[in-house]
Amino acid sequence: MSQKTARAGDGRESYMKEALQDWYSGLTVGMYHSCWYAKDLVISAIVRPFQRVLGIYNPRKETRVLQRLAKLKEGEQPTLKVVGIGYGRTGTVSSSGT
Repeated sequence: MSQKTARAGDGRESYMKEALQDWYSGLTVGMYHSCWYAKDLVISAIVRPFQRVLGIYNPRKETRVLQRLAKLKEGEQPTLKVVGIGYGRTGTVSSSGT
């Protein structure tokens, strides 16, 4: 009987361990997202306006963004390029199609 009880306990402990790992992972990711949002807020609300006043930052000089906007204005449709094949968390398959 003690072996059956130990086996049943191992399964429950495994379930609890996995649940705690998922909880910890979600909490960690959420915390880092919060840090990113705070950093983005500080940059966009404080740093960028201050740089504009000093003449250090000019958003029109960001050529990658301007080039992409120009292509979209010319009529290019936004696309998603798949570069590999893999299975997602939901079991969906994506492939490169080449």
